[in-house]
Amino acid sequence: MSFIRPGFDELFPLIKSISYPNNKTKHLIGMANMLMDKFHGEVPMTVEELVQLPGVGRKTANVILNTAFCHESRTALAKLR
Repeated sequence: MSFIRPGFDELFPLIKSISYPNNKTKHLIGMANMLMDKFHGEVPMTVEELVQLPGVGRKTANVILNTAFCHESRTALAKLR
């Protein structure tokens, strides 16, 4: 199976209306590449691995774990309240 990896010029128009689209485009491309190359297409299931992805900090990692994987995280739950 092969995946098409869009470049900046293809992805930017899709997200240009959000804040900081240049940085977010670069982060999305870097994240997609790292997910495929380092994590073999699987989303990591630990905070330590998630924060390695471009644009993902501890808060975002905890929210991902809480919502996508149903891992209760005190940090994520406190931020959502």
